[in-house]
Amino acid sequence: VLEQIEKVETDQDAFTRLDSEFHLQLARCSRNPLIYRLYQQINTIRAHAQWEQMKQIILSSEKMAIYNQQHRAIVDALRQRDVQAAVDLITRHLETARQDLLGADSI
Repeated sequence: VLEQIEKVETDQDAFTRLDSEFHLQLARCSRNPLIYRLYQQINTIRAHAQWEQMKQIILSSEKMAIYNQQHRAIVDALRQRDVQAAVDLITRHLETARQDLLGADSI
């Protein structure tokens, strides 16, 4: 999924679909059913019209590149079994997305 999403440069729909799958796969790898179910619910919300509007505002090619850099760093930390780095990177990634969503909501 990571390799596929890294190839997306401008297609907001493809990026959103692959981003949803990327996060769901991370949740699946945690082997924590609660986290996995939570991400399933998040992906359900991402199908709503309001999310579509925000996607149009947020997902520039530059923003997709930033998200992909963050995705790659998270996977690299996990592969190195660097738990603290992975936690820090995921936290930073989610905070970036939160700030982007809040900024889009005020437009």
